[in-house]
Amino acid sequence: MRYTIKDIERLHDRIAQLEEEIKDHQELEEWAWVLIANAFGGDWTLAIQEWREVAERWRDKYHPDSQDVEKSLVEVAGGE
Repeated sequence: MRYTIKDIERLHDRIAQLEEEIKDHQELEEWAWVLIANAFGGDWTLAIQEWREVAERWRDKYHPDSQDVEKSLVEVAGGE
């Protein structure tokens, strides 16, 4: 299939639009994480077990690197 210059321009515009949408979604995910991470004053032990499990699944899916930070904090505090 041969593309015209107009086709390529439309594809370029669509890519730019999708990149902007991705950026918006990433920003929303980051804000969601801020809200979740700071719920209960940041002390998730105050939350019911079901809430913690859902929050941990969300964290693990969207912010897997935060698990490493959490493990490091526990180790520094002398926990498991």
